[in-house]
Amino acid sequence: MQRRLRLGRPRSWLVVVCAAVGVGLLAAPTASAITPAQCDARVNDTPSKLVECVQTADLWNHMKAFQKIANQNPGPDGHPSRNSGEPGYRASVDYVARLMQQAGYDVTIQPYKFLYYAYTGFPTFTEVSPTPHTYTLNSEWGPGQSIGTANAAIQPAGGIVIPPTAASSSTSGCTSADFSDFVSGRIALIQRGGCNFGVKALNAQAAGASGVIIFNEGNPGRTDLLIGSLSDAADNPIVPTIPVAFTTFAGGRTF
Repeated sequence: MQRRLRLGRPRSWLVVVCAAVGVGLLAAPTASAITPAQCDARVNDTPSKLVECVQTADLWNHMKAFQKIANQNPGPDGHPSRNSGEPGYRASVDYVARLMQQAGYDVTIQPYKFLYYAYTGFPTFTEVSPTPHTYTLNSEWGPGQSIGTANAAIQPAGGIVIPPTAASSSTSGCTSADFSDFVSGRIALIQRGGCNFGVKALNAQAAGASGVIIFNEGNPGRTDLLIGSLSDAADNPIVPTIPVAFTTFAGGRTF
């Protein structure tokens, strides 16, 4: 009997935005006996003077302030967030800039462009048959940066090496030939190794896969869950329009 899996993805989106870079406030506290009052009464114009004036209580107050900002600015998934590109990040930048200006610094906020991606809900990965099972996020599996849902049988791609060799040797899913007999609509099972994860996902998508599962290769140091970035052959970040899931070597072997 074929195993049938469901990859559930909340609706997601991809945009290019401008965000702002803030100035970090954290530094390692020292064992100096200097007091805040003494620091305020002198010119702190060298790194050594600044560092010894860092107080643990002040650091903790800033951490609480950042957490409050995150709580007041939930991300698209409803969780507290200060992620780049989201309101909590901008509020954090404004907080840092305001404190630095109050301290007498000239502050410049420098915008930059980056790829922004966010989940709008909780991603799910379940086995429908023959043995129903809901996989635990971030231990049994992890979501790749992708869009869509899939509910289909699994089909292994070509190039899988089981048992794995001592050193990495798998190139599963790295060429279109690995999908020469792939049945359109199925979820492609692909082993790590040989090329970028995004290349594997794009090849599977081109072959008509409705979803992708990439499992770790199984060599020493390559057995646990690895949630990889998705980039094409030129190392450009991509967002496939089919769901991509990552799982452990042991998890991949069960499919």
